[in-house]
Amino acid sequence: MLLRFRLYKVGLVADIKKAFLHIGRQMPEVDVIRFLWLKDPNVPFIDSENLQEYRFCLVTFGVILSPFILGATVLTPTVVN
Repeated sequence: MLLRFRLYKVGLVADIKKAFLHIGRQMPEVDVIRFLWLKDPNVPFIDSENLQEYRFCLVTFGVILSPFILGATVLTPTVVN
């Protein structure tokens, strides 16, 4: 890896985990990934009062489709006004 880094004039280093957090989702896509969280795990039964629902508005790291979304975003030309 170090030898390939020295082959070119310019070397780039990036943190891919943080790249996912800069890609937002549109509103219809927000409902795709949801997480349920227990407010109090010591309660012996699960009901609607003890559950909290969270939706991700950003692309999450670790989901199977995330690398494809990142690649499509990088390759898509952006229009700047």
